[in-house]
Amino acid sequence: MAAVVEFGGDSNPLLRSLPAEVALDTQESEPLWALAMQMRAEVQMPRCGGQAALARLGELLVLMVLRQAIDRGATEPGLLAGLADPRLRHAVGALLAQPARAWRVEELAQLSALSRSQFMLSFRRTLGMTPGTFHTAWRLTLARRRLQQGERVKAVAAWTGYASAAAFSRSYSRAFGHAPAATIAGV
Repeated sequence: MAAVVEFGGDSNPLLRSLPAEVALDTQESEPLWALAMQMRAEVQMPRCGGQAALARLGELLVLMVLRQAIDRGATEPGLLAGLADPRLRHAVGALLAQPARAWRVEELAQLSALSRSQFMLSFRRTLGMTPGTFHTAWRLTLARRRLQQGERVKAVAAWTGYASAAAFSRSYSRAFGHAPAATIAGV
């Protein structure tokens, strides 16, 4: 059985932190085994709502695989390493949960129970980028997904915490090489 998972483009911090291949033995984990068996049953015996069930089961399976990778500890710098780090996980989680918020480094350091300088050093070493770079990449990843769903540029700019649609458009264009409107149009 195989699945395809879309992460919203190369700028997604999660995608950049994943190895090229993730392989797990589902028999090592009862919940993973149960999910795999339910997915297999949905494929072998198609029923009403089967595609929707497979999509949700697939999302849950990916989440559980990511949790297992976090629990094992990531060896490469990136989002998984940040979520696995007991000092940084609260700050990284806050950035992920509240992307529109104008986070100050001092607030993030406090969430990590680290000094500002210790936090900056640890964040950069563990995630491979500064908190500001990570925050921007995450906001733009979420923005791209919303634009692909047809939302208006001005609404997405506000939702992701940009002061204006123009500032959002400049940041988006730098990251993706084209204006946000081109994403809505499907370019």
